[in-house]
Amino acid sequence: MVHQIMKQIVTMAINTPECSDLARFFNLKAEIINSASTTLDKLRKDTDAMVRTLVDMEASYLSASFFREIVAAESYAYDPTRPKPGFVTLTGELLFEKRCEEKAERRGRRRGR
Repeated sequence: MVHQIMKQIVTMAINTPECSDLARFFNLKAEIINSASTTLDKLRKDTDAMVRTLVDMEASYLSASFFREIVAAESYAYDPTRPKPGFVTLTGELLFEKRCEEKAERRGRRRGR
């Protein structure tokens, strides 16, 4: 889809009034379009790989607010009068509730010993 749009942009750019002088040189105009299309085709795989890498990097990005919420959840565990944090993890679970469940499981395992 993006590849086709890029090819259309090249064609539209060649047909703009600024490039009207190229109309006299039909072969040159056609060669410019073919060269641009060939270059886009060559770069297609590399561009796709780069975009996928960028999307993966963005998806795994941990912001400062992520760590603030972890600290807030820990401090709520020690002082329940503070507001309960509502941070949602990447899996869709509430971070505080997940941590409380983990702590309860650890306590249960200790008592079962």
